[in-house]
Amino acid sequence: AFGLSPMAMKSGHSHSESPQHCRNCEMAVRYTKHAEEQMASRQITKEQVELVLRRPIGDPEPGNRPDTIVFRGLLGGGRALKVVVDAVDTELVVTAFREEMNR
Repeated sequence: AFGLSPMAMKSGHSHSESPQHCRNCEMAVRYTKHAEEQMASRQITKEQVELVLRRPIGDPEPGNRPDTIVFRGLLGGGRALKVVVDAVDTELVVTAFREEMNR
């Protein structure tokens, strides 16, 4: 029921760690070359992307490709940011783009 962040979706590695106490609360987000090029052309910052990954709105959705997942977050001004990550390695950003919210 709760929107799972990429950190919460990781499983198998941390047997003794509770969700409240993480060794590395800063996410180890990495970006593909494609993601960096697209973000630069769209003027999307890494800070914006990482904010969406830390505080996504709603549940992640399947991406256009079967090996991707899409997280959505708000930038303010009625604009949403969609961040596409690798379905297995959810800290690897594939691309990001803005989406106008229709109200």
